[in-house]
Amino acid sequence: YRGPHPHYYVCTPSLPSLIKCGVRTPGTGQTNDVKLRGIARKLADFIGIPAECPFLPGQVAATLFDFTTTCRAPCSAFFLRDDAAKEPMLVCAAGDVLLEPFWPEGLGIVRGFLGALDAASTVHLWASGGGPAAAREALALANACSAYRKLKMLAAKTRDQVLKPDKDFDLLPDSRYR
Repeated sequence: YRGPHPHYYVCTPSLPSLIKCGVRTPGTGQTNDVKLRGIARKLADFIGIPAECPFLPGQVAATLFDFTTTCRAPCSAFFLRDDAAKEPMLVCAAGDVLLEPFWPEGLGIVRGFLGALDAASTVHLWASGGGPAAAREALALANACSAYRKLKMLAAKTRDQVLKPDKDFDLLPDSRYR
């Protein structure tokens, strides 16, 4: 991202690229910070950030976030069962645990807030519904999974296609997602 003054940029090199450049050591996962800074400076030059624009002091100037082993849950909620308990325990994920933030788009707080509303909606459906436990579980999971599918589609470019106007948001996901 570049505003009137260079702020930060994000690059997503592959692991083989990092190894080839000497930034990552194969097998150990160790990072050579000197090489990383060198590659970051070359990339900064390539995208037009002037050499007079220094990196921040310290190790945070150039940092690797390894997303090679990330995975997403198939649904934002599930039930834990214990033979000793009368009913299963509903577990809902929200925030960065549910969806990784993508800082250049500023989606972390938006996704976190919407995920929290979706979790609250799921808990409400499960706890306040009448009828057999299996039916309440199915309804709660359907609600959670449907909202999660829509939340995963949210990006800066898709906001208007995914979300309804925020003045109309309430606890139900249908009030937020198209």
